[in-house]
Amino acid sequence: MMRFLVLAAISVVIFEARGEGLAFAVAAAAVATLAMRRLPRREPLRVRPLGVLAFIPFFMRESVRGGVDVAVRAFRGPRALHPAFVDYPLRIRNAGARVVFLNSVSLMPGTFTARLDGDSLHVHTLDARAPVAQRLRAVEDRIIAMFADAATPDGGP
Repeated sequence: MMRFLVLAAISVVIFEARGEGLAFAVAAAAVATLAMRRLPRREPLRVRPLGVLAFIPFFMRESVRGGVDVAVRAFRGPRALHPAFVDYPLRIRNAGARVVFLNSVSLMPGTFTARLDGDSLHVHTLDARAPVAQRLRAVEDRIIAMFADAATPDGGP
């Protein structure tokens, strides 16, 4: 019930629900609540507060850097692009921590998650000459620092 109430409140704000919009917001919350109940249960994430505090400035810096990088490439034209796909072996094992990592990949300059295939991440990059694997490792290290038990004990695949 609490989940529904929280989703309903968020829906009301998002849809600026007035009049008939209120019915739509409540229906959206009901559908989301039912969908969430059908999702498989994930293993819990144990958050390390110091890891989160270290991740926040990293996330902000890399988000701005990524936006500026893509904007500069857009103004330079096609010659500034050397697109490619890169496969990256994941060390993160916890499903929730993986979701955070996969979503964080897009903050890196010119990259986004294209596909997850088992323990291998397929990433698209705008510049194959960039140290993509090194940058992915830096983000993954930050995610591992945020969550206890996120990676294998030896840190490897």
